[in-house]
Amino acid sequence: MHRMTDEEAWRFLREGNRPAVFSSLRADGRPHAVPTWYAVDGDELLFTTWHTTVKAANLRIDPRVAMVVQDLLNTLNHGVKLSLVNNVSGTQS
Repeated sequence: MHRMTDEEAWRFLREGNRPAVFSSLRADGRPHAVPTWYAVDGDELLFTTWHTTVKAANLRIDPRVAMVVQDLLNTLNHGVKLSLVNNVSGTQS
C-alpha cells in the first residue's frame, strides 16, 4: 500500500464527506471507539461532542486519541490513520 505524504493525507481529509472512527482511552485504560464526523480547518481537524459524552470525559483525562478515516468508495486501497496528541481544546456551552 502507498504511504501518503502529508500533503496527500490533508488533501484526502479535505475531499468529500468521510466518516472517521475516533478512539480515546477510558480512565481505566480501555479503548473507546465511535464513528465521528469531522471538518478540516487549515491544519486542524475539528469535531464536536457534548460535554457529557464518554468521548469528552476521556479527553479531559487523557488527550491522546487516534482516528481512522476510510474512503467508503474504495475501502481496500485508501484510508488515513492518525495519531493525535495534545492540542485538544474546547469550550463548554
